[in-house]
Amino acid sequence: MIISIDYGMKRSGLAQYCDSPNMVMPIGVVDTSILPQRLTELNQSTPITCIVVGKPASESTEKTNTSPLIQRITQFIELLKAKFENIQIY
Repeated sequence: MIISIDYGMKRSGLAQYCDSPNMVMPIGVVDTSILPQRLTELNQSTPITCIVVGKPASESTEKTNTSPLIQRITQFIELLKAKFENIQIY
């Protein structure tokens, strides 16, 4: 199962890629504070093979890369890599 995350400071959106039909289906919105726990639950029910975390895009890359949200997303990705060593994290 491939999971995508739209990370937010308070709430985050989760979606799942489905092979058939070839599309992404929403899972729901989760309080960001319990997001790692929710991912663990999902992984227990159906093994996750990959997690893709979205980052906001901006015309000013310099400004975007130093924003508090980008810093939180980067920290969150590092947390995921430590917690889910056997899952590819992007």
